[in-house]
Amino acid sequence: MVTAHGQPIGVLHLEPSQDDGFDAWDRQLLRAFTENIAIAVQSINWTMPHSAPPDSAKRSFVPSLGEAEGLYESIVGHLPAVIWRQDANHRFTWVNDRFCGADAMSREQIIGKTDFELLLPENAERSRAGDEKTISQGEFEDLEGPFARPGARMVLLPSDGPFGILPAHKSEADRMQSSMSSLLSSVGRSTGCFRRAALPVVLAGAFCAGLPPLRAGQMLFDFGAPDSPTQPGAGGPVTHWNNITTVGTDPVGTLFDLVDSEGNVTTMYLWMLARFNGANENGTIAATRYPSTATRDSLYGNTEDFNGMADIYPEFRLAALPVGEVYDLTFYASRTGVTDNRETRYTITGSNATVLDYDPANNVDETVTASGIAADMFGEITIGLEPGPNNSNGNHFTYLGALEVKLVSTGQTWLFDFGSGNSPTEAVEPEPEVYWNNLPTAIGIDPAGVLPDLVTTDGSATGAALEMVARFNGANTSGSTAATVYPTSATRDSLFGNTETFSGLDNVLPVFKLTGLDPRTSYDFTFYGSRTGVSDVRETRFTVSGSNAAVGDLDAANNVDATVAVSGVKPAATGEVTISITPGPNNNNGNHFTYLGVMQVDWTPPFTPRILVDLGATGTPTDATAGVTEIWNNLTQSVAGTGDGVLERLLTVDGTATSINWEMISRFNGANENGTQDPAPYPISATRDSMYGNTEVWSGLENIFPAFKLTGLTPGVPYDLVLYASRMGVSDNRETQFTITGATETVEFLNVAVNVDQTVSVTGLEPNAAGEISIALAPGPNNDNGNHFTYLGVLQLDWEQAPPAGPATLSGAQLTDGGFTFTLSGTIGATYQVQGSATLAADSWNDVQSVTLASESQPVAIDQAGAWQFYRAVAAP
Repeated sequence: MVTAHGQPIGVLHLEPSQDDGFDAWDRQLLRAFTENIAIAVQSINWTMPHSAPPDSAKRSFVPSLGEAEGLYESIVGHLPAVIWRQDANHRFTWVNDRFCGADAMSREQIIGKTDFELLLPENAERSRAGDEKTISQGEFEDLEGPFARPGARMVLLPSDGPFGILPAHKSEADRMQSSMSSLLSSVGRSTGCFRRAALPVVLAGAFCAGLPPLRAGQMLFDFGAPDSPTQPGAGGPVTHWNNITTVGTDPVGTLFDLVDSEGNVTTMYLWMLARFNGANENGTIAATRYPSTATRDSLYGNTEDFNGMADIYPEFRLAALPVGEVYDLTFYASRTGVTDNRETRYTITGSNATVLDYDPANNVDETVTASGIAADMFGEITIGLEPGPNNSNGNHFTYLGALEVKLVSTGQTWLFDFGSGNSPTEAVEPEPEVYWNNLPTAIGIDPAGVLPDLVTTDGSATGAALEMVARFNGANTSGSTAATVYPTSATRDSLFGNTETFSGLDNVLPVFKLTGLDPRTSYDFTFYGSRTGVSDVRETRFTVSGSNAAVGDLDAANNVDATVAVSGVKPAATGEVTISITPGPNNNNGNHFTYLGVMQVDWTPPFTPRILVDLGATGTPTDATAGVTEIWNNLTQSVAGTGDGVLERLLTVDGTATSINWEMISRFNGANENGTQDPAPYPISATRDSMYGNTEVWSGLENIFPAFKLTGLTPGVPYDLVLYASRMGVSDNRETQFTITGATETVEFLNVAVNVDQTVSVTGLEPNAAGEISIALAPGPNNDNGNHFTYLGVLQLDWEQAPPAGPATLSGAQLTDGGFTFTLSGTIGATYQVQGSATLAADSWNDVQSVTLASESQPVAIDQAGAWQFYRAVAAP
């Protein structure tokens, strides 16, 4: 029921598209769903003053309804559910796309009609009776729905809510959840939203948090005809596919519960934004990259009229992905037997974007890949198709037959071989080189044994260590030699414990800990053990404890390839995780033997942003051509030789553009190219040259005291700076004084003369209130050079990246004498932008206040004088 200041003005109906009934859980879900849609229905344009006479109120109200139609359309017009609205006279005033499709009528045929003009008499009577009861009583009751398919029921919501009747079929909880996530995505994609009004605040955002997305290492999609899906099984591929058939030709088609290539169900889904025309089945069957069921057909679009449709520009969205996860997307299509060019342009958009052009004409095995696409702050990646610039086909057909979405690993791994020491697992096994940490008996049986300097699988030292707390008994060498999960050298032996007396020892319950871990990071553990040639159960329990704890059980008896995973453990504040080994509850061995042969530890280090700037000659920049893997910013004379030059949007070492600018305050004289070319903290291309200043006349310039500032920094965030320069082949002192000023000021000195590896550092410096840190160069007190040269060759800037902002929720809204307050809850340390809107239109949101959460929840106060009626919180960019 739609109300204005408590007076009913009509009814809005919603009918999900499932066909098997309705239960109490769904009713609770739908109630919260309507609270989200309520933001649109109860917008400020719908408000009537209490004092206005009925006629004038009606006259002022009707145009406002018209203004709200665009809002309705943007929020629920394309939702994959049947939704309609009727006014108090039972006339249809609005219907969504799905309603029109369900009843095979256009909007023009529906709008303005009553239920008696559209329905059979008995259905119209039920519809009218239900609406009247909703408006008059406003109570919660189940009724039979007038438009319902078999098994549907009608839901009556209380009159204090914004809606009344919801004839609804049952929808699985996660499917309805995803539909509502789509709805919220349309509503400006807020992670929390309020309406502020003279009446008590209407809270919306019951689904803002959503379901946690499950990570998928690889997902495969077959776009094509319904009669040739790609399925695993006898004679088919071993991998699992998601088949996009009729969903792809539905303007609002949605495929929920996407599976990864191993068949694991995820919370991710594919949502059509604009349909394909249909399926083409003239693709190749000779491809080797994908199964013929995927390559032989594809879905297509077109611009000219074909199959009764023109201007078909397919577009779809992968949704509910983990925010910020990076993917490589590989596209494939084939259309054989043609002589023209059918180039298809794929536009892929997440938090970054790219465009790919690809010709499917007579293609067999060619693919095109968009690398490094990150899911945006809403966990979405959008793909659009259009003809490429070289497409010469008369209908400008576009195609998509297969899509491979592969998670790009940014993580690291430790592998441990627990064993006798006689068969260590070396880097040469298997190929390519994978480095192992070998823990032999000598360390494992020593209660104080230590394995220092752990290395990752790529051979990188981490500084972490494994420290024994309670010993193993010894080594067992009767493990499997047939395992495929790990090399034989790792699976054939293990260290063991026992409770009853064995080898003179009893109550051997091994314990060890990993030290030097990052308390901010979650670690995933995989355990393996094998003892062949036995007939009992030798279940081993692994308890992993840090700031949280988890348990996994694995039976080592005759094990070949089984492992047990213990995931998501964060270290204690000291950076330690403890692993305890005990018999599992099903262990029936007489000595209760326990085994550990392999431990794998996976984690994704938090990215610590770093900016590197090479100051020097134009001819020797630091970039990929110099054999450098990190991204550098190069400051040359064109900027450094001016008093107002700017190097905008400095890049981090991974190539991410930032809001940080380098702005000159006073110039350098020029570039010196006599720096060291010996091994130094930075690449030779950066250490061999620098920019310089001077006090006496040099190159026609004197009193050159270079100064610059870094702008666009975040006030309150501590930054670390490292400064470096080198001038070889001199015998005097060329001490340079650096005055570094942010919220506080510090002075550092570096003698650049014959310097190879010395730097100066400033840690924990916060910018000033304007977000700026300035650096000024002058001769140090020990500088005895005749021209008092000063130098800077490298600037390094590091800071702690705020944790990614998870979903925000708003609660406890109150109007006070001095303003409007509510509680914002989200990720500790993350920054959220509170935004306000008067109309909820997508382009109407304005920044009101930036909030960095010091705890999981904190109050937010807004000046009531603001013009905004609605508030939301989104992750700050």
